[in-house]
Amino acid sequence: MTKFSWLLSLLLSQLSMIAFAAVDKEVKSLHWSFQKIRLLEPPVGDKKFRPIDSFIHARLKEKKLNYSPPANRQTIIRRLYYDLLGLKPTFEQVKNFINDKRPEAYSHLVDELLASPHFGERWGRHWLDVARYADTRGYLPAGKSRTYPFAYTYRDWVIRALNQDMPYDQFIRNQLAADFLVNSPDHRDLAALGFLTVGPRFLDRRQLIIDDRIDVVTRGLMGLTVACARCHDHFHDPIPQEDYYSLYGIFNLSKQPAELPLIGKPDHETKEYRAFSAKLSRLEAEVDKHLTLHLDRAQSGDGILDYLQLYRDGQGQTKTNYESLAAKRKLFPKLAVRWRQYLDGKKKAKKSFLSPLLSLPSGQNTDQIPTDWRTKPNPSFPAFLRTALKEEKIQNTGELLRSFAYALSKAL
Repeated sequence: MTKFSWLLSLLLSQLSMIAFAAVDKEVKSLHWSFQKIRLLEPPVGDKKFRPIDSFIHARLKEKKLNYSPPANRQTIIRRLYYDLLGLKPTFEQVKNFINDKRPEAYSHLVDELLASPHFGERWGRHWLDVARYADTRGYLPAGKSRTYPFAYTYRDWVIRALNQDMPYDQFIRNQLAADFLVNSPDHRDLAALGFLTVGPRFLDRRQLIIDDRIDVVTRGLMGLTVACARCHDHFHDPIPQEDYYSLYGIFNLSKQPAELPLIGKPDHETKEYRAFSAKLSRLEAEVDKHLTLHLDRAQSGDGILDYLQLYRDGQGQTKTNYESLAAKRKLFPKLAVRWRQYLDGKKKAKKSFLSPLLSLPSGQNTDQIPTDWRTKPNPSFPAFLRTALKEEKIQNTGELLRSFAYALSKAL
């Protein structure tokens, strides 16, 4: 994101105030979510209760209810492990806690679990759901990769932020405007901007991408969708179109860099890095070999013949269907489109050596070439075609396509 992204924090802080001022008195008085936050004094009671527990104690007393009996130590440790780590304790861990008679055993166990890296993994998962995190980008144009190769950097940042006990306000600001808050081009907090960028791409339609980012910011941070304000003021919520398009304007002025920043630097001397480097070199060599093999094929006479035949068979097809047909024939869809654009351009030209090929009608019953081509070759035909016709080497459209394909391959 560019430096414009810092405005998001300011605009969001103003949005709730604007909305609250616009809501009518009836909604103000009835809906709890639009009430101003205020501090409540804990009920007066036994001093042994913590402030938050005193509220529970007062409500139980009001309802004439008693506390549940204290849980045994085996139940307590299982609750802690499931709540904080999402994992059950081992038999040894349960036994050690049961046998630990120290008064501070519970507090030590809580501190131990909060210090575990699994704590961030357990609770980071809930935030990643809010951020609609995924390693893929949803529907994209045919042939375009749907993977997010570096989406995991945002996932790891969320986990690390929770494990480091990052304050919530800083946690949010980094995800909205880390590029404005840090002054290093490879700062680790830049990965926090994945909150805005890891969402779906909706066939690369910019207005839908922006709508998704507005939605994740408002629903994720305010618990209130503003999606309807894209078309009209909300009927029951204080969200006008003006606020929606204020956010839209900010996102529309923001852009992702063409080259993503490198977050941190690897240690080239470690065993893991050397193994990674060796595997990467091997995979890159295999990719280069694969691409070279297919490129050589695409530039050969047989390869060009495949694209010429596809051009004839795909007349009248939409671009998407044409690319799909190319993929089914194990051809490069983008290269197939380029061939079609090239041949369509030659068809419009006044003079072209491809004119004999492009003048043939497509469809059924066109296997045979016109008889007069052989009896009276057009002097404008390329020399190789006149020679082949004279020597009767070309009898049908298939042979004509092959002749042009090999002529084109020699010209490359």
